[in-house]
Amino acid sequence: MSILGTTSYRDGTFRIGDSRFDATAGDADARLASAWAALAQDYPRFHRADRLSRLVLLSAAPFFDPSGGPLREVDPEHVGMLLLSCTGSMESDARYCKLLRDEGVASPALFVPTLPSIALGELSIRHGLHGSGLCLLMPAPEAAALLPAIGMLRQQGMKWIVCGWADTFADHARAAFVAIDAEAWSDHDINRIQAHFDEQ
Repeated sequence: MSILGTTSYRDGTFRIGDSRFDATAGDADARLASAWAALAQDYPRFHRADRLSRLVLLSAAPFFDPSGGPLREVDPEHVGMLLLSCTGSMESDARYCKLLRDEGVASPALFVPTLPSIALGELSIRHGLHGSGLCLLMPAPEAAALLPAIGMLRQQGMKWIVCGWADTFADHARAAFVAIDAEAWSDHDINRIQAHFDEQ
């Protein structure tokens, strides 16, 4: 089996495998901050990142946990990243447009995360990953659409893949992530990934 670990997040409920943490108080940003605090991660950059990046950082963190994460000792040169989203960076886009409309100017720091692939950049920085990354936009998480992308990452020498669906807009944030051993990959594993996506 190629699936090494799973995480999911749905509006404050964060699952790592069979473990569960609930942070239901506050808005989407407060709930993400509570879930991050529960992981006891020391990474101040998390709080400065856009919401999609925070959702991706939170969802992938358990895979690299030094006390037992399945990717904690792998070669970062061979870790690929695959992100799926529906709204992509629209939450950041909306804030950027509102500031432009209301104040006539918006900070370049707010403009930067108006690309959903920024979340992969944040993930790379956090864990020192040097592998290939791919961000795909689609209306719903369809694991079958991952097959060509996983094949491409494997051809590029990726031995492990952090793969997930992350989507946030208005006061909602949802994610479902898997850590994959690409060398043990079987196309039959796609059904397990879809089942995990369907739970979110």
